[in-house]
Amino acid sequence: MNNTKGYEIKLAAKEIVITKKFEKAAGVYGSAEYNVMIALMKDFPEFTVRTKTIEKKENKVAYSGLSVHKMKAAIFFITKDKESVALFEKYEKVYEGQKGKYATLKKLFLDKYKEAYNKLTVADMAEVDKIAREYEEAAKEAKAA
Repeated sequence: MNNTKGYEIKLAAKEIVITKKFEKAAGVYGSAEYNVMIALMKDFPEFTVRTKTIEKKENKVAYSGLSVHKMKAAIFFITKDKESVALFEKYEKVYEGQKGKYATLKKLFLDKYKEAYNKLTVADMAEVDKIAREYEEAAKEAKAA
């Protein structure tokens, strides 16, 4: 349902699918959404009204806490190579100021290092976090200068 109306009329299924936001707004007597809902129900009395549900992927890995600094630290920890980190930093500069910078960098990181990153142990992650804090401090100092 890629529309901004908040509802979709599905003729074949004989249903009106509404968003949760539209449903909440339509619950207020006299609101614009309420009036639209009344008109829809009047125009399509045999249709059922259903709230749209968002399907969630069961086995999705979220990588929460994966900052850009942590990506750099993981690259260094995995490769033990400062050139790989420098290459990632070049990508970071290329995407600087662009919309979706983090998502693009995360995709680049996961495309290349996902398997190795997922194999890191708890002790390894502690070391990655330590390196990430060092990268973050260096970035703050460079920004302040």
